[in-house]
Amino acid sequence: MNQLVITNAAAHMYMDSPTCIYHNHHPQFSYMQQLIEQLKSPIVNESGEAPFTG
Repeated sequence: MNQLVITNAAAHMYMDSPTCIYHNHHPQFSYMQQLIEQLKSPIVNESGEAPFTG
C-alpha cells in the first residue's frame, strides 16, 4: 500500500511539471490533446460510415 501512495504522489507531482506532456506548458501539449480527441472520435471508413462495433 505504501508503494501505491508514493507512486501516486510522484505521478501527481510529475503532472504539475512542464516536462509532463499532459501539462499545458509542455511544447507538445496541443498535439497530445489532438491525439486524445482523435481516439475519442468514432473511426469512419472512406464512405463516411462508422464500422460495425458489435
